[in-house]
Amino acid sequence: MPKKGPSEHETQGQILDWLKHRHIFHYRQNTGGAKFKGYYVKFGIPGAPDIVAVVRGRFIGIEVKKAGEELSNKQADFKLALEAAGGCYIRAYSVKDVEEAFALS
Repeated sequence: MPKKGPSEHETQGQILDWLKHRHIFHYRQNTGGAKFKGYYVKFGIPGAPDIVAVVRGRFIGIEVKKAGEELSNKQADFKLALEAAGGCYIRAYSVKDVEEAFALS
């Protein structure tokens, strides 16, 4: 069966490289849980974007999605809260989506 475009992981890597090469402060935001010494530990904020960047003091959340995928309810709630606080939220299906969003800001 032929592959239908890049995976979310591949797109995320392209976006991280794009940010790095432009010297934009950023980091990968991990959210989830893991078993540690017999205990289940949760980390991150549910719905938080995959990548966080800061440009001229403005928080930018970048949620990377595979083509055709939508935000979860928790991601949509995070988006609304971030935008209400003055931050910028980018839903990225490709590195081009990030390039275009940065060109507008």
